Amino acid sequence: MKRAVLTLPMITLFILGFTTACSSQEAPSLRYDTGADPDAWALIPAGEFFSGQHEHETVVEYDYEAMVTTVTNAQFADYLNEALRAGSIEIAGDEI
Repeated sequence: MKRAVLTLPMITLFILGFTTACSSQEAPSLRYDTGADPDAWALIPAGEFFSGQHEHETVVEYDYEAMVTTVTNAQFADYLNEALRAGSIEIAGDEI
């Protein structure tokens, strides 16, 4: 019984010390500055291009724009909020 009484506090102190030491360290930053403007758009001209695994020819009839970087969740939320304010989309229950 004495061992259990002494062992339990020791294990608790060890766990608390370990979690405190782990949480006090800063996580490395996973962000890299690529020099690209995350809000920039690139014009994709209309025309023919090869797509897919078998490179079949596809025709796009109109020019369009795409972001030069991956869209973040914050950017997408801003887009949805702006579209909601402009009346481009509606929220009905749980559907947009």
